[in-house]
Amino acid sequence: MKALADAVQALKVAGITPHLHVAVGAPGEMVLAFVQRLGCAFVVMGTRGYGGGIAGAVMCSVASHVVTGAAVPVTLLNAD
Repeated sequence: MKALADAVQALKVAGITPHLHVAVGAPGEMVLAFVQRLGCAFVVMGTRGYGGGIAGAVMCSVASHVVTGAAVPVTLLNAD
């Protein structure tokens, strides 16, 4: 939670109330479980791309798992 403090503060300043969740397990499976449990309409997630562009972003195993397993639209943001 300490690592997220700056992002949480920026969201609050923008008038957005963040809801933080913590899970232990395989990251891709945990993201999909939260999507289902929370009834999300879409997913936006950062990636640790290997290279550049969308091709590099999709190579990330967690992002790939979420993209192929989610029943809702997924947008990937390249964090390189």
